[in-house]
Amino acid sequence: TTSCAAPNVLMFLCGSQKAAQFTFSQLRAQALGSPSGIIFVATPIQPTPVMTKVLLYVDAATLTVQREMVMDATGNRNNFAFENVVTTP
Repeated sequence: TTSCAAPNVLMFLCGSQKAAQFTFSQLRAQALGSPSGIIFVATPIQPTPVMTKVLLYVDAATLTVQREMVMDATGNRNNFAFENVVTTP
C-alpha cells in the first residue's frame, strides 16, 4: 500500500488513484508555452465536484511531473508546482 499525506487532488501522483479510473489524452505542449515538456490531460471516468480534469505537466527529459492543474465542476483551477522532485525506485 502507498502512504501519502497529500490532499485528495494530489492522490493520483501518490498512486492512491489508479490510472484505470481516468481517460488520458495529450495536449500540444508547445502551443501552451511548454516547448520542452509534455502535457497529459487526465479526465476521471466518474468526475467529482472537486475534480473534473487534471493536467499533468511532465518534464520531457526526466519524465517527472513538474506541475499539476486540477479543474473542478465550477471551473476553478488549482495549480500545484513541484520543485526538486525526487523519485523512488
